[in-house]
Amino acid sequence: MQDIEAAHRLIVGSIRRNRDIAAAGIDGETFLMSIERGRYYALDAAATAVWQRLDLEPTGEALIAGLIADFQGDPVGIHGDVLALLHQWLEEGLVSIDA
Repeated sequence: MQDIEAAHRLIVGSIRRNRDIAAAGIDGETFLMSIERGRYYALDAAATAVWQRLDLEPTGEALIAGLIADFQGDPVGIHGDVLALLHQWLEEGLVSIDA
């Protein structure tokens, strides 16, 4: 049940970047640093596209719809991949959700 509730929150809630995460872009990739956790993250081009779109604090639904419209690929696969990425970022404290 908890997974269904978490997925629902990711779809309908506004997704915000954690403002304490440092980010830098180099050669089309983005590197994130969580000082609080002492961890860094290297985002590939696809994850960078997701990270950049979070400037607008979209709902998960709007974020996924925009990515499906802009990138070629299986819509179901994009949907699943983005939800998995957002769930991971949520667990890592890189993003939060305002439901």
